Parts: sequence; structure tokens; C-alpha cells
Amino acid sequence: MNLPDCYDPANQADTLQKEWDRKCEAFPRCDKCGGSLYPHDTYTELGDHLYCEKCIEANTHSVADLASDIFD
Repeated sequence: MNLPDCYDPANQADTLQKEWDRKCEAFPRCDKCGGSLYPHDTYTELGDHLYCEKCIEANTHSVADLASDIFD
């Protein structure tokens, strides 16, 4: 039994990767790390700058930590 090429797992993987790459290229990029905003669920816009979730998480800190650095 011969299956069409579209059912070949390698062809399906290639097609999915090409679509992923196309979407990543089309979306804006994070102003901090330069990565595409496509694979993220959310992004942050500050003024004219866009930041991905990963950069926001990495650069968000508790005020309590800052206070302990200042007053300890």
C-alpha cells in the first residue's frame, strides 16, 4: 500500500517547521533579546518597545528584595 507523500512523517515535520519559521519571521521581535514574539502567549509593550514574556520575567523583581538591599 502506497501512502501519499503528505502522510510521510518526515514531510509533515518539514512542513510544520517551515510554517513555524514563517510565523516567527513575520512577527515583531523582542527589543531586549531579539527573539520573535510568535511563540509566546503574551508580550509587553512599553512606549515603542516590545518585550517577550521571558525577558519580562527575567527582569521583574520584588520591591521587597530592593528594600532589603537598601535597608540591610
